[in-house]
Amino acid sequence: MRVLLLAALLVLLGVGRSAGADLSGDAGRVRAAWQKAGATMVFSGTRFVFDDENISISLPETDPGRAGCARVALVGARGLSLRARFADAGDEPLGRASSHAGALELARCGRPVHKVIFTSEAGRGAVEVLVARADAPLPPIASVLPDRAAPVPAPPEAPLPVSLPEPERRIAAARKQAQSEGVTELSSSSAEVVEGRGQLLVHLAPGCHRVTLIATGAAAVAMGGRIDLDGELRDEEGILLARDRTDAPDVHMESCTGEGKDAVLSFVGAPQGSLVEAVLARFELPRTLPFLFGSEGRARMARALLARRALPPAGPAVAVAMGTTGGARVPIDLDPGACYIAVAGIVRGTPRGLGLRVVVGAQESSDERGSQDDGGAVAFCARGASSANLEVDARGGGIAWGLALYRAGRLAGAVGR
Repeated sequence: MRVLLLAALLVLLGVGRSAGADLSGDAGRVRAAWQKAGATMVFSGTRFVFDDENISISLPETDPGRAGCARVALVGARGLSLRARFADAGDEPLGRASSHAGALELARCGRPVHKVIFTSEAGRGAVEVLVARADAPLPPIASVLPDRAAPVPAPPEAPLPVSLPEPERRIAAARKQAQSEGVTELSSSSAEVVEGRGQLLVHLAPGCHRVTLIATGAAAVAMGGRIDLDGELRDEEGILLARDRTDAPDVHMESCTGEGKDAVLSFVGAPQGSLVEAVLARFELPRTLPFLFGSEGRARMARALLARRALPPAGPAVAVAMGTTGGARVPIDLDPGACYIAVAGIVRGTPRGLGLRVVVGAQESSDERGSQDDGGAVAFCARGASSANLEVDARGGGIAWGLALYRAGRLAGAVGR
């Protein structure tokens, strides 16, 4: 036991000598630099500090007839986090400091220094304390010990130029895209901007709606890509139908409804003096979605397909299923050479999320948008398998969900029925 204690003591003494040598070396460089600049050393000593311990050092009186400057340096291990101040610092900006890489300095001119208080906010160990007085400026610690200097923050980079087409061209592009996708109804409306925000009352006929908001006018053109327009769509009861809070100059939202309803379209972030143009595109609900799921169930399934940019099923469903709250597994038969789209949605009740996953042999496919929606869609291929499991995880109060499976094509070169 004595041998072990002696060995441990020798190790600690060795470490202490090594750390002490580093500290005394750095403190010695500060002392030499200050003395070379004409400073008189008033105090030099070593103190050991523990975590959260306050150390108070009383300094000898200096000549009150001299209006020189006092400089204090604390040099500890690089892992120490120190905070120091003059006892009577008040709001002096140079009378308080925090360390970087275990070193800091304080400065005062025209007034004597009687006491220095320092604390270790993290770590424990020896700290070299140097106090000097001089009539001429002394080199800062950052120039004497550059490896302990606080990094100089780089100036902020200039923002990348944003090549943004004029508002009229973006409005025309939104209309053209909707027309190319077979829009059923296309309209436009505008709202005045008051203190950066505004509202529009809109009627949502049964179907899927795509809303695009674009700020127009000279003020909007002047800001260009610096505009961050956000918007949301709520029904008359205040239920959120869609929201866009991305960092972008335009708003893009999508929502589907099985029954006609009035809604409030709100926006914020447009510059004062501009107008906000709303491009409203309505698409029919896919006719192949099962009517047994009801209008709202079909609307939620349509929204799941729209949000994932999945093509509406062209033919009738090859399998349908219904379930209630919780997890459920639906086994299905597959054509080994075919690909499929599975879509699910809450058809009744108050939804709190729906997840959809497909397991084909050792492969799994899931809805990448997560399980916070009230609908989900997954595309997958059989790749030689003749069966699969569709897993639905539905949460909410008094809910029922519907599931439909559609055949979406065949793999190239596949053989099967």
